[in-house]
Amino acid sequence: MDNNTIKYAVVGTGRGGTFMNPAPHMNMKLQAVCDLNPDKLIIMKHSRNLPEDLEVYTDYDEMLKQKDIDCVAIFTQRHLHAPMVLKALEAGKHVLVEKPLALNVEDCELLISEAKKRGVKASVVSQCRFHNTSRVLKNLVADGRLGRIVTA
Repeated sequence: MDNNTIKYAVVGTGRGGTFMNPAPHMNMKLQAVCDLNPDKLIIMKHSRNLPEDLEVYTDYDEMLKQKDIDCVAIFTQRHLHAPMVLKALEAGKHVLVEKPLALNVEDCELLISEAKKRGVKASVVSQCRFHNTSRVLKNLVADGRLGRIVTA
């Protein structure tokens, strides 16, 4: 592993499970996994054939103290996103978070400001944004061909 390898942690073993094994061409190493349920951590570590030296945590704050984690990927319940992202940013970690970033505009603005202040990157998972289906639907809505959209 070279010095350019990004060491990352996944928080939440549910949806975050898909981020446990980076593509082989990516210069990334899963360094830690965090979940409140220790049984899920054990099952995840062994069922996904994860590295033996993988660090496992049930305490998010303890995990953030680790200097060898560059980036934190957060896949928890949405009401926890903003406070968890803030703690990661304050710890100097880059952040990838499942949608939504936060539950209100004020918290989003705070998190963006904090990332800029700390000189770290924060991003929201947008895995389907550029899929052809999403583009077609966006164009149908923009053209008014679906009528007035009131909920989705």
